[in-house]
Amino acid sequence: MTGDSTAIRFVPKKLEAILSAPPGGRSGENLYTYYVGETITVTVKALDESGQVIANYGGLVKLSTKAGFAIKDEYQFTGEEGGTYSFDLQTTKDEASFTITASDEEAGLTAT
Repeated sequence: MTGDSTAIRFVPKKLEAILSAPPGGRSGENLYTYYVGETITVTVKALDESGQVIANYGGLVKLSTKAGFAIKDEYQFTGEEGGTYSFDLQTTKDEASFTITASDEEAGLTAT
């Protein structure tokens, strides 16, 4: 028998959301201080039970936040991304603190 695993849909056990450091080489207390107009990159990874990225993940990931960001709120993975996708968010107002949540509703997973 021949074939490949592209026909098999792998369901992640965990989503991981990683927030990029802001521009300008900030450090210490100001490491994650963002200002209006700056771009925040949130990288979402679909992980299996051993913490490895699922290379052909094909789920729908939604981002949500109550902060003032211009946000692309969802992304359909195609399996071509290698299980990792980066969302670029544009800050539209100053926020003292914020939470960004990534979710795959079908798999019942969230990452904050």
